Amino acid sequence: MQKITFKKLPRSILLAVAASPLIAPGAIADDNTPPFDVLFDDVTIVDPETEQVLPTRDVYIRDGRIAEIVSGDTPEKTAAKVISGKGKYLMPGLMDMHVHLSIKPVLESSQQLLLANGVTSVRDMAGDCWPGGPEVFLCVDDLRAAHDSNLRGESFGPRIVEISSAPVMSDKSPRMPEKSMEEFVPFTEDHARKVIDFLAEREVDLIKMYHPTTLEAATGFFEQAKAKGLPVGGHVPLTMDIADAAKMGIKSVEHARDLVWDCSLWGVAYKERFIKLTQGDKSVEYPTDQMTLEQSLATANEERCETTINAMVEHNVYYVPTHITREFDVRVTDPSFFEMNALKYIGEMQWGEWKRDIDNMAGEPEEIRKHYPAFFERGLALTELAHSRGVDIMLGTDANDSMVVPGFSAHHEMSLLVRAGLSPMDVLRSATTIPAQYLGRTDDFGGVAEGKFADLVLLDANPVENIANTNTISGVMLAGTWHDRASLDERLSSLEVNVVQ
Repeated sequence: MQKITFKKLPRSILLAVAASPLIAPGAIADDNTPPFDVLFDDVTIVDPETEQVLPTRDVYIRDGRIAEIVSGDTPEKTAAKVISGKGKYLMPGLMDMHVHLSIKPVLESSQQLLLANGVTSVRDMAGDCWPGGPEVFLCVDDLRAAHDSNLRGESFGPRIVEISSAPVMSDKSPRMPEKSMEEFVPFTEDHARKVIDFLAEREVDLIKMYHPTTLEAATGFFEQAKAKGLPVGGHVPLTMDIADAAKMGIKSVEHARDLVWDCSLWGVAYKERFIKLTQGDKSVEYPTDQMTLEQSLATANEERCETTINAMVEHNVYYVPTHITREFDVRVTDPSFFEMNALKYIGEMQWGEWKRDIDNMAGEPEEIRKHYPAFFERGLALTELAHSRGVDIMLGTDANDSMVVPGFSAHHEMSLLVRAGLSPMDVLRSATTIPAQYLGRTDDFGGVAEGKFADLVLLDANPVENIANTNTISGVMLAGTWHDRASLDERLSSLEVNVVQ
């Protein structure tokens, strides 16, 4: 049959068709333009959202989103670029929900390391600067600009999907500028409300809570944040436990140590001590690290643990254990810990900061250090328990904390979640689907489905069979832009500095 083209149709019909909303703009101007930008041909989809592995699929990308998914035996449609998926696995891009990018000298390299490792979205958990602080720290507007630049393709990095405030607390941070001390260190409820008002004006996405906070100030933080429509996440104030914070509205709890504390009778005594200490009671002994480690392990209490976890489930609290940071405590005296290949991307300034932390931790007395392995293992066990009871676990690494190399650490943290007892599919959900639910953006993120963002990772091996297979990256796509393995290797090679010997 002879092919009919628009050029052979009468002008009146051409005008009518051109006016139809069913025809995409520009389709008539050039009928040779492929209807799709990219085709992943004959690929196996790994979809954590539906918990399915779907072989022999054709995935079409258009305008930065997944446009169509059809069976591989369907007649192939035209695309500007065709990527062979035969023998490969297509999954959503990883979402690291606890990173630190707001240090100017490491922003560019950190973003590149993240995306090159398949991390297509991040939540920055200290993304705003202290007002009047050192210029080395970036502010919320800087990170938003980086996000926009990444999506325009002007720079290479992930989406920055949520940006927190600088940590708010009732204590002085060594990094806090003197002029911000009075403004950012509230002890009273009224003062805490004013801090939240100020942060709302800065248009942060999340209030980052920190441990040393008076009960009065914490109450003000939570209540005013709720009034302003701002979620609160981070460290649980030492004057509260997780159940208290859950009832007050904390959205995410970061780091495994809080759950270890609150799954022990020591957690009750710990909270009571800090309430008295913040009220000026000088008769109370400040709990030492050794005391906290010993007692939280010695007084482990399953009934208290059930109460804590039930509160997290009831109030829909997300949990970001960052086990990799507690592994640091254990392995900092192990020479093999410093043989990791990813350290070749860490520059002199950052390594200097890390080395001070490493030396301090390694120099702790054996009376303290001997408890770290059991504390780490207890944290892993409690993550599995929380998961089994229905707590939503999210992948988070604390990237750029000591020995936590951006991007590479996401894959290691996923291996630790499997070690904790989660299945590989559960871990993939923690890195994709659960963060999408947390953000309230399941239409955009969290799976491989029509309409979602084309933020994808193509793997050479099935991650459901072995979570380590998330490392077998054949290419990464962000917002429909494809980066193949050769270009990723070239970029990684350019980032090598080999400062760490």
